Amino acid sequence: MPALVLSDPRRYTAVMGPFGVAAWLLLAGAGQAGDLGVDAADTPSLLRLMERGPILLLQKDASGQAEWVTGGIIIHAPIQAVWDVISNLDGYETFMPHTEDVRVLTREGDEELVHYKMRIKFSILSVGVQMTHRVVFDRERGVLSWNQVRGDMPGARGAWVLIPAQEAGLTLAFYRVYGDLRSLGFGPRMILRAQPELELGVYSALAIESVEAARDRIEHPEKYAPEGARAFQ
Repeated sequence: MPALVLSDPRRYTAVMGPFGVAAWLLLAGAGQAGDLGVDAADTPSLLRLMERGPILLLQKDASGQAEWVTGGIIIHAPIQAVWDVISNLDGYETFMPHTEDVRVLTREGDEELVHYKMRIKFSILSVGVQMTHRVVFDRERGVLSWNQVRGDMPGARGAWVLIPAQEAGLTLAFYRVYGDLRSLGFGPRMILRAQPELELGVYSALAIESVEAARDRIEHPEKYAPEGARAFQ
């Protein structure tokens, strides 16, 4: 596994993740949605690692409980083109995995209230999920974050974090997500009680699938219907 030099390497330890991708376990760190625990000085090391394929970041809180699962990927497009797609929530159902319907309920400044209808699979069980998120667009930092305000999974949260690579035309894109899958009902609770490791598996799959789907949408726009865009400043 290639070395990854970070601004604070004591916070990381190398592990192997699912799907044969290289992964890094973040032992402790800030829990803010847009904080990956890396800075601009880490970008060359991240780029070298991610050239081998998608990466998975698992972050735990101070008590050792999972806090974030993050998928990361290189997208061969400038940050403006990536922001145009990930900030257009109306278009998510055309490319985001497990997403059946997205409706923007309100828009005010850099915030939107958005209703999502999704389907999450637990082994042989498939569960429909409806959630309303408050989505915040931080264009200056390249961060789009959300928290659930009502719906089927209290505490659900996530973010897109974009980092421009030194090489012109490349963007490092990260999709962060976590929530309490046990809140989805009796079936998921029973499955996760018998197989607790499945919870990280579900989120790991979602994180990797999401960044791969976004990359495909951005690098191959001819496969998708035209969509609107926000300005990246």
